[in-house]
Amino acid sequence: MTTVDITNPNPTPAPPYRGRLLKVGQVREILDCTVSVDWIYKNLQAGRRTLSRGCVRWREYDVIEWIEQGAAS
Repeated sequence: MTTVDITNPNPTPAPPYRGRLLKVGQVREILDCTVSVDWIYKNLQAGRRTLSRGCVRWREYDVIEWIEQGAAS
């Protein structure tokens, strides 16, 4: 029997943790309901992830960082 070494000598590091995946309503709450759901879908690209044709989520830390940079003003 032959043994095979399956360990990767150069593993790809995991991407940094960017927080929870938020639904559009949760993003709107973070923005203090100052913008519409439609506006979020059309304009907010920070942390946006399209998981399938009808499923879009935003990474929590990316949205918070976008707000802190003053982009929401």
